[in-house]
Amino acid sequence: MMRVRLKVGVFSPVHTLSCIILTSTSVYPYERRFQCGSEFVWGSPPLSHLPVIMSSEWAKFTIFENEGLCFQPIDVPGDGNCFYHALALSPLLPTNEMLQIREMICQFALGLGRFAAEDIVRLLHTFVALGPSSLVDIIATMRRPGSWATNIDIVLASLYFNVDIVCFSNLSPTIEVFRTSTFLENHLPNYNLSSPVSLFIFHHQYLRPLSPTTEAHRHRLNHYCLLQPLVQHAGRQIAPISNSPDASAAPICTTRKSFVQSSGLQWFQKPTSTASKKKGVSKSKSREKSVKLKKPKTMTAVAAANHAKNLAVVMKWPNLMGINQEEAAKHDAARMLELKRRKDRADCLINCHEFAVIELLLSSMIDRVEAILDDDTPVVISKTRSRLSGRPKEQTWEMYGLMIAFHLHPNLGGGDFGVFQTVFGNTVPSETMRSWLRKENIYKWVDLVQVANKEDVMRIVPESKRFLFQKGDNSSRLSEKILCKYVTKASSLSSKYVQKQLVFKTALVSAQKAAAMAKKDNMKIFSSSKRQRLPAAGVETLKNLGRPVKYPDQAEFAEKLIRSRFDHGDPVTFEQVLSSFRREFSCPVIFKYFQAVVQNDHCLRVWLRRLLDRISFSERAGTISQKIPTWRGRQQPEYAQPLCKMK
Repeated sequence: MMRVRLKVGVFSPVHTLSCIILTSTSVYPYERRFQCGSEFVWGSPPLSHLPVIMSSEWAKFTIFENEGLCFQPIDVPGDGNCFYHALALSPLLPTNEMLQIREMICQFALGLGRFAAEDIVRLLHTFVALGPSSLVDIIATMRRPGSWATNIDIVLASLYFNVDIVCFSNLSPTIEVFRTSTFLENHLPNYNLSSPVSLFIFHHQYLRPLSPTTEAHRHRLNHYCLLQPLVQHAGRQIAPISNSPDASAAPICTTRKSFVQSSGLQWFQKPTSTASKKKGVSKSKSREKSVKLKKPKTMTAVAAANHAKNLAVVMKWPNLMGINQEEAAKHDAARMLELKRRKDRADCLINCHEFAVIELLLSSMIDRVEAILDDDTPVVISKTRSRLSGRPKEQTWEMYGLMIAFHLHPNLGGGDFGVFQTVFGNTVPSETMRSWLRKENIYKWVDLVQVANKEDVMRIVPESKRFLFQKGDNSSRLSEKILCKYVTKASSLSSKYVQKQLVFKTALVSAQKAAAMAKKDNMKIFSSSKRQRLPAAGVETLKNLGRPVKYPDQAEFAEKLIRSRFDHGDPVTFEQVLSSFRREFSCPVIFKYFQAVVQNDHCLRVWLRRLLDRISFSERAGTISQKIPTWRGRQQPEYAQPLCKMK
């Protein structure tokens, strides 16, 4: 057996790709793109552009040594999956299926390891025109079978399997070594590996592992193979490779056959036409051989004895290498337990996500069916949109207050707008949260935030982000120190930012008495007529209270319905108010002037929104409310049924 020391290599003619320009796009030698003409292609190059003749050096490459470590190289097919073939041959991984390993790493990058994957892509990926630009695009390229592995694949595989992957690159004048443990320690210390186990691979030219390349031609390194560690016995020396071409051309007694990759091009086969394969058209005989099944071989007594002897020698290897078998068994058991825990957690997250989606769809379908059944006329139900941002009003008043509690809770948001943007950025922008915290809006949510604990707030946190807030007591609430300034502001502004009531003259209350009542209470305003809003008021008062009421009977009906439902703890929805309008005022003879509004869905919705603004109510998904109700403080019997519905 010939031993080769790859510290100083022999330069031989290098066969490069004839019609392909390979450009390295990373500071590490594993990520590259290929340009065919004017188009960039990511992954493996077209095999049709490979050279016609390429001699293999694997017959001479039997031993690899670097810095006192000795390895046996094991070649893998060069079909674009060589890195994952090398991982599949290693006994350190729980599976030997190449495609399964690739899929496991991609699922980890898009699931539990998404934060780490984003940092790795930010450090190792170079964004170029016409190439993948986001994490999802890069993982989609990685998931495609046959795509070449990059430095991102190597680091993600190391992080997922908790194995230090050491890559030796065949460069001249010295071998370049890249360790994932060193990379994570220097750039991502939060994701350091906890296992001392290492996996070794060799990065070299396809079929030419003995031909090193220079730094300027790093792109010629286009193949990976596995390096199996060997025990170096005392007194055994590894012969260095000679600088003469004759020494590299004539190997000294080797028992290993020349390796021919099944995935390479069969250049010795002569192409034949379709006519030559048809019967009667060509006289050429078919060269296809009949497939014969191999018979199972029976092991003789001598072979069985030799096998038992070899197995005994293999069992002594750990003692020769100084390995503690008990610690190795504990470490392997812990590794398998951790992999099983990660798989179970990923399955639980997928199931929880599916259940949440199904529950959301069923809830929306039930709401639509109830709205249609309550209405006598067919109406196309659509979500109302905010006049300011145009976003669908997807949050209820309860969610509105719980998000503020999340932002202020020390074990959750901690007052950091960046954390709020990370958790609820797709639903509520941080600018909206800042507007909620303004002094004129404090009275709307301070009652609910005072009684909300961490368990209540965690119900609105997305499933994919809950693992970030596992620490802390679930029954903890906001401290008095945090709530002090908000409660103080709410109490000082309680007389200013509240709803003002209108006082009208009736048969029992004269105009003079109603005006006197309004003067005594700053929260009430006297109006002599329902059809004209404050005729004796100044311009500033008219501006604050809005336009005069055009349909007072209908407005009074809607206001009574909204207030009664809100006071009983069961706020009415926007669609229910519209349905009630169509039932009560559908007669064209009695309500002749209001028919123009009822028959036009858009006009009716605009009129109702203006009415809500005038009576200081707001509409959100599922509720029309003035402020967040404190449901826990209502223990009266008449509120028991609505309280059960809300919970």
